[in-house]
Amino acid sequence: MKILVGLGNPGKEYERTPHNAGFITLDLLAVNLRGLGYVVEDWHEIKKEKSILSEVFSGDGRRIAVLVKPQTYMNLSGGAVQQVMAKYGVKSAEDVLIIYDELDIALGLFKYSPIRNSRTHKGIGSVISTVGKTVQSFRIGVDNRTIRYIPGQDYVVMAYTTAELSSLSQAADKGIAQHVLPFLGLV
Repeated sequence: MKILVGLGNPGKEYERTPHNAGFITLDLLAVNLRGLGYVVEDWHEIKKEKSILSEVFSGDGRRIAVLVKPQTYMNLSGGAVQQVMAKYGVKSAEDVLIIYDELDIALGLFKYSPIRNSRTHKGIGSVISTVGKTVQSFRIGVDNRTIRYIPGQDYVVMAYTTAELSSLSQAADKGIAQHVLPFLGLV
């Protein structure tokens, strides 16, 4: 079984922001999995694990994945990931995929790789400190600061336009097909 964690911030004010690329991608993944015939539960909150979860089942009822949206705010995500791993008995961090926003990648692009370091991403720093560096990462490019310079910490919590959300969604869909479904063993 695999755990896929989308990083983001809870609350309506963050829903359409670059920092919520992980949450947005998990929502798209759920739609894709349903389209492929998998049973994907509705999102539900698990307070002890400080997360919103959705379990994914094969047609024969076998649980194949848990989709996780930590509700701890980005910078404290590691504790929620650790709690969900414990809840489902997932001992190897290699069975965990972290999906998150990356300012060093242009909007519309993505990268899939093992996590090497947190760089300046505090959510990834939190995951590394609690789970370790052996998790896989799917980094969604969110940078679209082409007209003027906006400090990264301000930019990632600014609302995206409809066109920017469309670019993000297209990249996420492509990355899901190329990397996330194979990570789940579904291709």
